[in-house]
Amino acid sequence: TQSTGYTPTGVSWAVERVVGYGLPTLLLGGGGYNLPNTARTWAQITGNVLGVKLPLDIPEHAHFDSYSPSFDLTVSEGVTRKDSNTPEYLESVIDSVNRNLNAVVT
Repeated sequence: TQSTGYTPTGVSWAVERVVGYGLPTLLLGGGGYNLPNTARTWAQITGNVLGVKLPLDIPEHAHFDSYSPSFDLTVSEGVTRKDSNTPEYLESVIDSVNRNLNAVVT
């Protein structure tokens, strides 16, 4: 199954879906509570969109120590939170997004 949670894999999956429409797309990296994990996430997303497989090891740089203890692009999912979204609500959000995207495409 495809993870679609707020993880690098989930966010990358969502971005790839948007980019898949073939329209010009501007990606603006968002912030986060953990800056090294935010950088890891956007590195993965950028690599995926460009079709570039990035090495896991993070090269040494001024903020290298912030990436301890793994010093790689891996981000653990951390604390699991209960999903309070109902299937009906999620379906309404998907329908709304699809309508908006279809209006842009047509």
